[in-house]
Amino acid sequence: MERKRTKTLSVYIWCVPFVLLCCIVPYVMCVCPTGCSCDDENLFVDCVNAKLDIVPITLNPSVKRLILKNNKIRSLDAAFTFYPELIHVDLSHNHLVRIQPGSFPTPTKLVQLNLNSNKISQLNNATFGGPSSPMESLAVLNLRDNLLDTLDNGVFMYTRSLEELDLGQNSIRNLSTGVFVGLRSLRILNLEKNELSQVPDVFSSRTVVNPGGGIVGGNNGLMPHLANLLLGNNLIRKISADAFSGSKNLVTLDLHGCEISTIEPNAFRGLEALRKLILTDNKLTSVPTSSFSPLVQVEILRIGRNPFDKIDKFAFGGMKKLKTVDVSGAYELSHVEREAFALNYDLDTVDMSNSKKLHILPPRLYQGLSGLKNLNLKVGFDKHCNFLSCFIRKYNSSCLCVSFFPIRYMSLLGGYKQYLYFHSPD
Repeated sequence: MERKRTKTLSVYIWCVPFVLLCCIVPYVMCVCPTGCSCDDENLFVDCVNAKLDIVPITLNPSVKRLILKNNKIRSLDAAFTFYPELIHVDLSHNHLVRIQPGSFPTPTKLVQLNLNSNKISQLNNATFGGPSSPMESLAVLNLRDNLLDTLDNGVFMYTRSLEELDLGQNSIRNLSTGVFVGLRSLRILNLEKNELSQVPDVFSSRTVVNPGGGIVGGNNGLMPHLANLLLGNNLIRKISADAFSGSKNLVTLDLHGCEISTIEPNAFRGLEALRKLILTDNKLTSVPTSSFSPLVQVEILRIGRNPFDKIDKFAFGGMKKLKTVDVSGAYELSHVEREAFALNYDLDTVDMSNSKKLHILPPRLYQGLSGLKNLNLKVGFDKHCNFLSCFIRKYNSSCLCVSFFPIRYMSLLGGYKQYLYFHSPD
């Protein structure tokens, strides 16, 4: 261990004068490491798969984009302090275990930092800048696929311009509200594929942290611009009332694959701006109609691959602007009420494919849906009837349906001059 440290130190001692010479004498060519491609005109260095075990410090000190993907780098030390003009750094797929405080130049112009697919297990409030050296320009931070299980309060306090944060595919079990202090510019937050057992309180109006770090009551203002929240593939079995009431500007909410079995009636209260909701691959035994009532702006709903056996009338009635509903793969679905979509006049796409127990649809199920363009009823049956492939094409208010098994449906559209034409294979 001591020999390795001495070797690394000797490399830096040898390189420092050379780097200083590059800075002082602009006509001196800096060294491009073996396996790297260095573009001094565009200030771009590509060292993908270059078998590096340290960050090279003999590059052009004015380099702006540095790609170090797929190497064997374990530590950063102070290597990046040699490159104060860096805007984009990709250190993904290396062997990084931790990020030492002071690893980045101060002040820094860094906008995007990719640290995904490493072995980072710990971060603290000195990792990404400090009071006298904030990373003010950092907008995108990718920490996906590391070994994080906890995060300290204030860990992102000095990344005030951060707009996109990816913490997916880690082992995070809990997230205290204080973790998100300083993220007032955040728009995209990815927390999928962790071990969260409940929706973190930070998204609710139940708690909030003031700028000084103390927890107070009132409306949550920590991430006022958060638009996209990805919580899929966690262990969240229940969505409690007001779980997202402090995230009023959410546009997309992804909760797929969370084993959700219960959604309380006011779970989505406050999400009046939401446009897309994903609830696929959960354990919902019924469509949570009462929970949908606040979602007046939702246009896309994906709720397939859940074990509900029926869709009641007005099931999506609260979603007045719903355009796409996807219930594909609902493996227990066997019954759909005639007025299931009766209040969703803007529907243009309905996907009920791969619902293997759904053999009969009621007459006039899609009556009044004049904008319906895409209807997918592809269903798995026995070996003689492999699937039903149904699509709609508008021809003077008529529809074409192609079927690969005997159809027992009445007209699904109803109304004058609206028919379904069924064709079976020869």
